[in-house]
Amino acid sequence: MAIRHSGSGFRRGATAHGVNVPRQQGFTLIEMLIALSVLAVFSMITIPAYQKMMARQVLDDLSNTLLTSLLYARNQASTHNLSVKVCPRGSDHACGQHWKEGWQIMMADGDKGVRIIDTSDIDAGLISEDYGSGNKSEAIMFNSMGYLSSSVSGFQLSHQGDVRYVCISMSGQASVRSHACGL
Repeated sequence: MAIRHSGSGFRRGATAHGVNVPRQQGFTLIEMLIALSVLAVFSMITIPAYQKMMARQVLDDLSNTLLTSLLYARNQASTHNLSVKVCPRGSDHACGQHWKEGWQIMMADGDKGVRIIDTSDIDAGLISEDYGSGNKSEAIMFNSMGYLSSSVSGFQLSHQGDVRYVCISMSGQASVRSHACGL
């Protein structure tokens, strides 16, 4: 009597020439090694790209935060018809010495002197202090019309070989660029 089977495999308990053929379950060692090899190659390709993307994101976050602060300072100057300066973070009534420590926005407050209207609490260690005017502690000044009234015209931010420039035009407009300010 001939053995009949349907489909491409044997069912559990089916016999072929009198031998039980159990259904295969799981992976073989070869299949597992091939899957691990593919995973290793995929990881070697994607991990460096992911790290570079994260480094770019850190740089973009800092440059956009600085840009937002500059735009806010310019807006406050023209809205309140007063001079506003953005300078390295320092004490309550004075600017600090290094942009890498963050920044603060200060506004003239009539007879009371100056008051801080905003500060950055982020690590600004990516700001190059040798770019722009070369003066590490020089403030960015916006006059009462929102125009730039200081010699600082931009910042260079760099991280792991990537560079961004935050540029300020004489009209007070600020922007983030991938090339140097003034070009």
